[in-house]
Parts: sequence; C-alpha cells; structure tokens
Amino acid sequence: MGQLLLRLCFCWVLLGSCFGPLYGQNAPAATPPPSSVFITAHQDDWQLFMGSRAYDNVQHQAKVVFIIITAGQANEPGDAWWQAREVGCLNSVRTACGQQQNTNLPPACITTVNVRGHQLAASYFRNTVVYFLRLPDGGTNGQGFARCNFQTLRKFRAGQCSTLSSIDGATTYSSWNDLTSTIRAIVQQEIRANSPLWVHSPNPDVQRNPYDHPDHVTTGSITDEATRNLECRRVLYMGYHSSHKPANLNPVQTANQTALFAAYCRGLTESGQPSAWQPDHLCWLGRQYSYLRHEAQQQVTAANAAQMRIDSLANATKQLTLATPAPNPFDMSSMLAYELPKAGAVTLRLYDMRGQLIQTLVQAEQRPGHYEVWLDVNQFPASGTYICRLQVGQEHREQRVQIVR
Repeated sequence: MGQLLLRLCFCWVLLGSCFGPLYGQNAPAATPPPSSVFITAHQDDWQLFMGSRAYDNVQHQAKVVFIIITAGQANEPGDAWWQAREVGCLNSVRTACGQQQNTNLPPACITTVNVRGHQLAASYFRNTVVYFLRLPDGGTNGQGFARCNFQTLRKFRAGQCSTLSSIDGATTYSSWNDLTSTIRAIVQQEIRANSPLWVHSPNPDVQRNPYDHPDHVTTGSITDEATRNLECRRVLYMGYHSSHKPANLNPVQTANQTALFAAYCRGLTESGQPSAWQPDHLCWLGRQYSYLRHEAQQQVTAANAAQMRIDSLANATKQLTLATPAPNPFDMSSMLAYELPKAGAVTLRLYDMRGQLIQTLVQAEQRPGHYEVWLDVNQFPASGTYICRLQVGQEHREQRVQIVR
C-alpha cells in the first residue's frame, strides 16, 4: 500500500512539472480582448455614422465606452429635448447589448462619476458605459445659442471662451486642456491598461470629412489631443457627407445600424418628443466610411525621429518584402507591412480579381525601412478576394486580401 501511494505521489509531481506552468504562476498571461471608446458630439452620432462597428464591438469586445460631448440641446427651450436624446442613446446601447424591447430589465440608471474633479453623468450596463458631458451644442453654424451665452466647443478651442460649463450646471472646464485631459482620464479609468484599445471619433480632417457639423469636427480634435501618445488604433469617421457616398454596408450590418437608430428614435417618442426617423437622418443608414491610423505610445521628437531613421537604414532588409496581411481574412481591419531595401518610388494598390483598381494606398518616395498600412473593411466594395500589389521601380510583390462580412 505504501509503495502504491509513493508511486501516485511521484506521478502527481511528474504531472505537475509537465503541466504546472499552464496553470501556475508561470503561465503566460493571455492578451485580454480589445476594448473600444466611441467619442461623439451628439447622442445619435455613433448610431448613424459608426453604428455597424459599435454594434459588433459591444457584442464581441471586453468593454465599450461611449462619451457624448454635448447636450445636443439645439435651440429647444427647457431640458426635455436633450434629456429625451439621452434616453434614446441609452436605448441604443441596450439594443447593441442584445436587449429586446419589452423585456423586464429595470430602466436605465444615470449616476454621477467624479473625474478629475468634474461631476459627470454616466450610465453602466453590462460591458458598456455611457458618459454624458452635456456641454453646449454649437448648432450647424458653430455659433451656439443664447441659452448658453453662445458658448461652443469650437469657440472654446479657439480661446474665445475662457471657461465652458455643462448645460446642467454640474461642472465647468477651466481650459481646453482641462477638457481634453478629462476625456483622457475617462479612457484610462474605464479601460484596462493592457487591453488593446480602439478609439472611434469623427474625423477632424475636413479634406477627408467635408461639410460636417462643427461640433463633430471639434470632437475629432478633442479626441486627437486626448489620445496623444496613448497606444491605440484610431478609427476616424466621415459624418454628414457620407450621405453622398454609395451604400457600403451589407444587409446584416445595415440591419444592426438601423436597429440602433430605431431604438434611439423610440426613446424620443417615449419621452414625448418628436421622432428623428426622418429622411434627413435616414439618408445615412447603410453607410459607414472611416479611416484608420495608429496612435503610438512613444512621442516622436526630432531627436529620436532622426535616430529611428538611422536604425531603419541600419536594419533594412536586403530585399523587397510585402508581408501577409494580419489578420487575414478580416471583417473589420487588418495591417499590411512591407520592407524597403533602398529608397525609391513606392506604389501600393488594391485590385479586385478582375484587375480593376480599387484604391491606391501609397504613392510616394520613401526611405529604406519598415512601413505599415492599415486596411479598413469599408475600403472594399464587397466580400471576396482582392490583390494588394507593391511596386518599387521594376520590382513588385503581391499578397491576397480576403474580406468577410
């Protein structure tokens, strides 16, 4: 009996030495699932311009944070309109979480959260949180309204307002930096430090995002400054002008986007306000145009940029290389990386399988070294296989890109 116990103990120790690292302290830390932050000017912007991606992220990511910058009160008297818009926004979030209408869930609860000394309204539900900063709406001309003494985000950024107060009187921002630092603090407070981060906002580049609402553009600028040197993937969206672009969402994506906006409109009507289910809003359904970029954690100064160029030259590959896209296939975004052995005129283009040009990604003189280009699923007209072709002088390389939706 004693020999049997001894053998069992020996086997247990042997198994522990083989499998212990998988379960013990030496187990490699798993990378947590990604998290997303959506920063918009108004309560219905993310549904209309980012809706399909927001729906998918709420369904599949660890945490999704929505930050709504303005109250969106327009020129309406009283508080009923902007409060109804907040109800609609929370309805949309619950719909993204999978809540069906007429369930027995309690009504959405708004609580107060202190961030850098500012009292902010927030609502938590499952893996989401919505922050309402309730700053003055600037209107489509960016000039603001008498109710808020014509204060606007754009004027605040330009230094034309010394302070900016929320419409409910809960807090006041002493400077532009105070506002952007508060947005950054929300992100850092809500997102795990080691979670891969995606930050979604309007595109502040008026060349890529023409004719948009002034509050949208300024919100894009707020996000730029709030995420500076913060390791994240930035997704920058086209706003109003997307109604002039071809519909580019598939039926499932369009249905998800539509469900979010319908939930928002239901919140308005249930609060006794007119519905926004009107042609001037429905024109954006089925469309979602965005541009991706990588915000690096390290600040690139003139000195270390020069060192990076030296390192790039020293470590440059000896042959032209175009890496396999990662991930591939993909349904959201992917990265193309390539290596240049020497300086030259670089062209990187996407083609369909019939050889028709889809988009030119790069056309520039570049130094030797490593380069990365992000692909967005919205750059492609449909699911299927595409060819990425890198041309440098007489040399070229090709990789297949597979889009799934």
